[in-house]
Amino acid sequence: MIAQQPLAAAGQTPAEQVWLLAVGDLLARYRRMRGDAVHYRAGWSGHGLAVEVAVERALGPALAAYDLAQFNAACRASAVEGLEQGQALAEWLSAWPDPADSYLTLDPEAIDKVWAALRRLWDAGHLRHELRVGPVCPRCATPLSAAEAIRRSAEREAHSAWLCLPLLEAGQVQDAYLLAWTPAAWTVFGLVALAVHPQADYALVELPMGRGYSPLRLVLAEAALERTLNSPYRLVRRLPGKALRSARYRPLFTFLPASEDANQVVLSESVPLDRGSGVAPVSPAYDSLSLALAAAHNLPLSELIDQGGRLTDAAGAWRGLMPLDAEPLLLEDLRTRGLLFREETETRAQALCPYCDTPLLPLARPVWLVGSWSVGRDRAWGVPLPVWACDRCGHEVCVGGLADLLVLADRSGTARTDLDAGQIDPHRPAVDRLVFPCERCGGTMRRLSPVLDAAWEAAVIPWALSPEPGPADVAIGLGDRELGWLGDLTEMAALLRGSLAWGQAVALPEGGIESAWDQRQPAPADALRWAAYTGVTPDQAEQDLLRPLWAWVYKQTGSQDAEITLPPQPGAAEGMGGDQVPARLRQAVSVVTEALEECDLPRATRELTALAGDLSGLHAPRPSERAGLIDMLSRLLAPFVPHLAEAIYQAGGHTTSVHLAGWPALS
Repeated sequence: MIAQQPLAAAGQTPAEQVWLLAVGDLLARYRRMRGDAVHYRAGWSGHGLAVEVAVERALGPALAAYDLAQFNAACRASAVEGLEQGQALAEWLSAWPDPADSYLTLDPEAIDKVWAALRRLWDAGHLRHELRVGPVCPRCATPLSAAEAIRRSAEREAHSAWLCLPLLEAGQVQDAYLLAWTPAAWTVFGLVALAVHPQADYALVELPMGRGYSPLRLVLAEAALERTLNSPYRLVRRLPGKALRSARYRPLFTFLPASEDANQVVLSESVPLDRGSGVAPVSPAYDSLSLALAAAHNLPLSELIDQGGRLTDAAGAWRGLMPLDAEPLLLEDLRTRGLLFREETETRAQALCPYCDTPLLPLARPVWLVGSWSVGRDRAWGVPLPVWACDRCGHEVCVGGLADLLVLADRSGTARTDLDAGQIDPHRPAVDRLVFPCERCGGTMRRLSPVLDAAWEAAVIPWALSPEPGPADVAIGLGDRELGWLGDLTEMAALLRGSLAWGQAVALPEGGIESAWDQRQPAPADALRWAAYTGVTPDQAEQDLLRPLWAWVYKQTGSQDAEITLPPQPGAAEGMGGDQVPARLRQAVSVVTEALEECDLPRATRELTALAGDLSGLHAPRPSERAGLIDMLSRLLAPFVPHLAEAIYQAGGHTTSVHLAGWPALS
C-alpha cells in the first residue's frame, strides 16, 4: 500500500498539492510497471481550522449574522469547492489513485470509521480529558497542538523581569524582598506563589541605596549573585532553600486570587539555577510546571484571560487588553511602585497561529488528549468528538460509530428529526441534538462540544479505512518524519495497530518547493510534475528535461521540426558517438531503478536530467537500435512524465499505451 497525506481543502498551497499528487502517482506507476499489486490510498480532507478561517475571512462583517448551522453549511460549501479543485488538479496531472482506496473525510462513512478508531483508543485508556497548559490561539479561541505551534513564528521584543516581592513571614529573615525572575513578564498576571530549589543555597544580601536610604535587602540563589547583581553588595546570611519553605510574601496585585495556600514559597527541584535568580514565579494558568506545582500544593488557578485571549474585568486598568500588549504597562506600574528590580528586552521567536498569524499564548485549558497529542478543538467545523456526558451524574460514553449512536438515540423516545432513513449528518449542529438517557442515573446524555483536530483525523483515517493489518509499503507526507503527517502516522499506527507505520517514507519538506509559481498561467501537466519533483519552475522543467528529450526523439524518428530542436545542454557529453547511446540509457535505467527502489527521488531526477543533457550531445544511434532505445526511454520516463512518455512511445511506432507496458529491463 502507498499511503499519501490527504490533500486539504484549505491550508495547502497548489504547489504542495501538486507535489503530493505527483510523487504518489510516480511511485504507484513505477511499482505497477514492476508487476506489483499496488493500493494507492489517497484522500481529501475537508475539515479543520484552515477551512473555518478561510470562510470567516470570506464572510467578513456578515459573519456576525450566521448561526452555527449556517456557518457550518458555508464551511461545507467551501470545503467541497476546494476538494473539487483538488480533484481537477489530480485529473490534470493524470494522478489517479485507486477509486476504491480513495476517501473524503466529509463522508459519513469516513467519520464512522474515525469514531470507531477513537472508541478503541478510549477503551485502551489512550483518550483522556485533562487541564493542561499549551498553545492557544486567542483569535481562533482554541488550543492547538505542539506541532501546529512550531509551524509559524515571527521575531518580537520579549521582556524578562526581576521582581521584588516583600517578605512577610520568613523566620529570621526580616525587612527583605524575594527577588524572583520571569522570562515572560506578562505571566505575573497569574502569579499565585513562588518556588525555590530545595537543594540550593540562598543568600540574603544588602545593596547600598545612597545616603539617607536604608540598604535594599534581597533573597536569591547564591549561584545567581554574580549574574544578577550589577552593583556591590554585602552578604548578610546564607540559608538553605528548605529554610524558605512556606515563607509568606505580599502579592504584586490585590486582584489575584487569594486562598490560605496562596502567596507563599514552595519547594521545587524544577526551579532553574543556571539562569535567573533561583526564585521562580508560580503562574499555573500560563506555565505547565507551575500547573503541576499548583496541583501538588493546593494553589489557586488565576483565570484572568478569557477565551478570546484578553484580560478580564478582574484585571482592573488592564482589562480588555491582550497580555502581550499589556506587558509594557505592567512593567511601568511595577517600576513606579518600586517592585521592579531590573528588566531586560530581547528579540525572541514568537509562535504564531498557522491559520491566522495571531501570536499564541501558553494558557491552561481543558483539552482532549490521545497520548500526548491535543486532539480536541473548541471549534465548529470538524469531526465531532463522539463523547456524550450525563448532565446529572457526569457519566461519559464514547460512541463507537453511527450505528451505535442511532441505537442510543432510539432510547430517548423523542422524534428523530435529524434522522432520515436511518442516516444522520454527523456534523454539528445536527449531531449535537441527539440525546439519550444515562444508563446509570436516568439523566440526559448530551454530546460534549469539541470537534477533532483535522491533522489527527488525517493520521487516523488511513488505518481506520485500510483492511491491511501491516504497515504501508510507502508513506508520503509534507513535513519531517517526526513532527509532520509522517510522525502523526507513526504514533497512530502504534496505538491503533501495534505496528510500524511504513516500510519506506518520503518526507516532502514544507516550504521546500518553488513558491513563486504563477498559478494564473496554465502549465503542461508534465512540466508541473517535473517542477514538483525537482523544486524548479514549470518553465525550467520544460527547458531542463521535456524539450531536450522530445527534440532528441524527433531527431531519431526523422522529424526536422526546428522549433523543438535545442542546442546541447550544459554539461552534455559533447562528441560522444552514437554507439554509446545504448550504454548511457542502460546506465540511466540502472540508476533510476535503484533510486526508486529506495524512494530516493532526488537521485532519480538528477540522473534523468543528466540523461537529457547527455542525449542532446550524442550522435544518432544505429538505425537498428533506435526503436528499442526509444521504447526503453519511454518506459523509463512513464512514471515521471506520463504524457511525454506516451508521446515518445507512440512516436516509436507503438499502437498501445506505454502505461500498459512493464518497467525497462537491463538484460
